[in-house]
Amino acid sequence: MNAHTEAEIPAAAAKSNERILVVDDTAANVKLLDDLLAFQGYEIETASSGDEALAAIHRRMPDLVLLDVLMPGMSGYDVCRAIRAEPAIAMLPVVMVTTLDDRDERVRGIESGADDFLSRPVNPPELLARVRSLLRIRRLHETVQRQKEQLLAWNRTLEARVAEEVSHVEKLQRLKRFFSPQLAELILAGGADDPLESHRRDVTVVFLDLRGFTAFSETSEPEEVMSVLREYHAAMGQIILEHEGLFVGVVRVEHQVAFEILAAQCADVRRVTLARGLVGAIDEFGHLHAVEFAGAGRQQQAGRQHDEGEIPGHPLRV
Repeated sequence: MNAHTEAEIPAAAAKSNERILVVDDTAANVKLLDDLLAFQGYEIETASSGDEALAAIHRRMPDLVLLDVLMPGMSGYDVCRAIRAEPAIAMLPVVMVTTLDDRDERVRGIESGADDFLSRPVNPPELLARVRSLLRIRRLHETVQRQKEQLLAWNRTLEARVAEEVSHVEKLQRLKRFFSPQLAELILAGGADDPLESHRRDVTVVFLDLRGFTAFSETSEPEEVMSVLREYHAAMGQIILEHEGLFVGVVRVEHQVAFEILAAQCADVRRVTLARGLVGAIDEFGHLHAVEFAGAGRQQQAGRQHDEGEIPGHPLRV
């Protein structure tokens, strides 16, 4: 055993949770390392052969291994290679302790996977410095691994949420083809009854009648007819959606086209404001296209009188 003065050995440290496995077939060497490291607060476990070392590692993973190179049976190189070959323990720090100063032997140790070397006789400050350095690197590696696992978990959660949101948006878009955005949201959120289930409910139904539309469509170019219908739907649709109404469809009755709007689950005040808004929009739309509709009507009904109650030049009514 190498003698050292007390000044060379640092003061004792507080108890550490870090465990160090000392592997050596010489009891005196094991005791020296055990005394030095235990004095610094590390928990020490020992093994006298390579097989014992591997068994101890699998039984309870240490934070660092101090490994003698020359041992009967499995050498330190063999043990180190076995550690590196097993993914679960491959990142375990290994310091080889040897009396060999030959450069080739150190290269061999590095090739077998050793992280560092200590030469005998062991210098306590050097021993502690190398142990602390490798333990710090191990802690950093463990932190990186934990962060990696957290990121993977967050990514999985994010992917699940994105998939859920995409599904929600797709369902919402499909429902918006038949219901107002507000009602579609309520259905998806479970705040509204299933519209496919049979049920009774008070509703407000508004019929908008384009008087003279048949004559207009028969005497006008298709592009002009579609342009008028787009304007109509844009004007009416905005008001309907603002009042959470539902555009049901188009019904052709004799020579008239009725646009039916269903305002479901509306309060009385909302129903009144919806009707007023539609009347105002119809009035504005009718005046914009009065000449077109009136002209088409005169072409089709030349010489006929307007029906009683019809306002000349104003083809819409509620």
